Amino acid sequence: MKKAIIFLGMLAVSPALASEHSIGVKIGGGGISGTQAEQASDLQFGFQLDYSYFLTSNYAVELGMIANGSMPIISALFDDKTASYSSYFTGVRASHNISTNWSIYAKGGVGFAVVEETGLGKNSDYNETIAKLSPYVGIGTEYRLSENIALSSDIRFDSLPSNYQGTSLMLGINFYI
Repeated sequence: MKKAIIFLGMLAVSPALASEHSIGVKIGGGGISGTQAEQASDLQFGFQLDYSYFLTSNYAVELGMIANGSMPIISALFDDKTASYSSYFTGVRASHNISTNWSIYAKGGVGFAVVEETGLGKNSDYNETIAKLSPYVGIGTEYRLSENIALSSDIRFDSLPSNYQGTSLMLGINFYI
């Protein structure tokens, strides 16, 4: 961990190493579903914060966190528990420019994901947390409003601990520095 912090510090202070850095803030929604009968499924509200270090104009390394909190709408109707998740992730992003200001991208990597199951109703005493390294993939688009600001939208698929699957549709803003 100490080496990773030193490495990130070196990247942040050395403008000669890359053309750009970006910080992204996204909000959105999605869902979580379990593949086993006793697991919860639910709609969720999400938040993502990420940092991208561009190796070239089309390839970047990204790291960040995503948190999706449960809105127990579906679970309250059909299940006796709800589930939410968060992940601290790192991965790569490859983009392709469609025009001067518009690009599409694909991304993927691995995150340390935590799924929390919580009981509802007569099961309200139930609470379980499951954590492990989990892969993710996503696709999206970005529109540059200026040299330093871009709007983005993406869909992301997370393979989560204990046979859960997460899907997030995020809209956000990226600040290029």
